[in-house]
Amino acid sequence: MTEQQLKRYSALKAEVDSLKESIQRLESELSSAKIPAPSGFPPGGVRRLMSDNVIKLESLKEKYARLLNKRIIECRTIEDAINQLVDPRHRNILRLKYIEGLKMEVICVKIGYEWAQTNRLHKEALEKLKNDTQ
Repeated sequence: MTEQQLKRYSALKAEVDSLKESIQRLESELSSAKIPAPSGFPPGGVRRLMSDNVIKLESLKEKYARLLNKRIIECRTIEDAINQLVDPRHRNILRLKYIEGLKMEVICVKIGYEWAQTNRLHKEALEKLKNDTQ
């Protein structure tokens, strides 16, 4: 696993959150679209239009759900790769940087190491991760 793949994690998580919101919105639209049309409307006209819209919404919801599953799998792949590292310092630094999105300066304070040591451990972790996943 490369640093570029790790950096993709935050974008994937943002996309996962966005897809979840879109699915919830579609579910809300679907539940309101399934309310029967009031009496007095011409037979079939409004219901056909509503039926077409429900089918489109369901199709879009399924598309979003498939995409959501793919993005979740990508996130888990990154998380699993980090979890495979033996050194807990390596795991911690990579989680803080790529999963939580913290800057290196904040990570240094959080783990109590100088910047140079934190940077060295980060580079070691990336190298180890790259070698372990090839």
